This record gives sequence, structure tokens and C-alpha cells, in this order.
Amino acid sequence: MDFVLGLPRSKRVRDSIFVVVDKFSNMTYVISFHKTNDATKIANLFFKEMVQLYGVPKSIVSNCDVNFLATFKRFYEGN
Repeated sequence: MDFVLGLPRSKRVRDSIFVVVDKFSNMTYVISFHKTNDATKIANLFFKEMVQLYGVPKSIVSNCDVNFLATFKRFYEGN
């Protein structure tokens, strides 16, 4: 997973995208969000968009900082 920030705003005032790539099928999923969203909101988006469709992933690879991943993992394990 990775992020692209600072894009032009959409009609829904979203200016960033959350990119998730399935490493086995190489399918790419793009989820739009507002760049001021915190890790909890991003984890909620991931849960809503990805986990409900495909189930819990066995591993997550990201180049995000440790604090973000810890918050993400804490939220993710709680649901």
C-alpha cells in the first residue's frame, strides 16, 4: 500500500489516493480520500473497501512510517 498526496480536488473534495496492490494478481485498487485523514480513517477505508471484499490479508507491505503502521495495525486488529 502507498499514498499519492496533493492531487487536484475532486467534486467530493478528495485530494489524495490510497493505492493497494495485490502482490499475487498485481491488481491495483485506488481509494480516494482527503489528505488530512489520520491513520484510523485510512484503516477504516481499507477495512471497508478491501477486507470486506477479499478477506484479511496475510501480510501488509508499506513504506509508511512506524507510527502510522502501528495505528493502522491497532485499528485493523480491533475489527
